[in-house]
Amino acid sequence: MLSIYIDGACGPANPRGAMGCAALIYEHEADTTGKVKEVHRICVGYPPDEINSNNRAEYLALLHTLEWLATQGYYDAPIVISSDSQMLVNQMLGEWRMKAGRYDDIYDRCIEIAEQFADLSYEWIERHHNTRADVLSKQALRKGINAGKAPAQPLTFDPNNPILDTF
Repeated sequence: MLSIYIDGACGPANPRGAMGCAALIYEHEADTTGKVKEVHRICVGYPPDEINSNNRAEYLALLHTLEWLATQGYYDAPIVISSDSQMLVNQMLGEWRMKAGRYDDIYDRCIEIAEQFADLSYEWIERHHNTRADVLSKQALRKGINAGKAPAQPLTFDPNNPILDTF
């Protein structure tokens, strides 16, 4: 079983600030010891852009996570993705409808990828239970802010070309 904690941040302005996305992926040992080990981290920063928002950052954290899970072949593993974004969790569970906005393109892609997994669930958790992912998303946010201080270049959304760090 995989337990995953995701978070996203946008700042110093929300919307239109830099964004940071993070995920911490843990695997539970199959034996009876109950051991849990961290198997992967995702830490991605995006420079400031007109389309950026906190909700977009939350969904990008989910998108990067789902893409990583797919590349690793976890299609049949039981997976629980935990987030402190009630909106993201309820939309992915189909309990809240998706309105057009800054993240609807990412939402559509997340739904498309998520449908490939046999045992994927989502869980809303209170912010204080998501502190490690929150810290990591803030680190990624700082990378995005610093990237925004580089010489000005046209900024377009390309999920395949973020400022990416994985550990």
